[in-house]
Amino acid sequence: MNLKDPDNMDRNRIDALLALMGRLADLHDELHLALRDKLASMRTAGLEDLHACVDRERVLAVRINEQEGLRKQMMEQVGRGYGMSPTASRALSARNLALHLSQPHRRKLEEVSLRLRTAVERVRRANDFVGRVSAQVLQHVRGVFAAVSEGATSGCAYTKRGGGGSVDHAVGLFEAIG
Repeated sequence: MNLKDPDNMDRNRIDALLALMGRLADLHDELHLALRDKLASMRTAGLEDLHACVDRERVLAVRINEQEGLRKQMMEQVGRGYGMSPTASRALSARNLALHLSQPHRRKLEEVSLRLRTAVERVRRANDFVGRVSAQVLQHVRGVFAAVSEGATSGCAYTKRGGGGSVDHAVGLFEAIG
């Protein structure tokens, strides 16, 4: 990588990038807690808690995406200070940028970069686990509904309007319980 004089770079931009990456790590830590809470809600079948966790997850994902967009913009600005193209700047990893910085910014960028990578990996692992648990729960629920509707495809059932009639049992079950 052919960078200009990294010692003359605008340190305010680096400080702002460090702060932003710290916020991203914090948001990923919050997302990890939301995933843990979601798993706990699934274990106890706490539907209200589960909905709250999903909502919290959604809000955090939006905030992470917003902050990630800002990080890319900041990387572009930092790269311009080195004479890099916008595309090359956005693709520049924090690890590679740190190689071109003097201390203490190099150490700080390496530390926050490691913290962010660790937080992202922790979220990835938790999300994979929650996904596997969700798939198993869904498979179980499908089995329960298949067992309920097994043997009779039509007959008299109460509908959500309170009337009886010839209805598929699965449809009748869903209408009866909402």
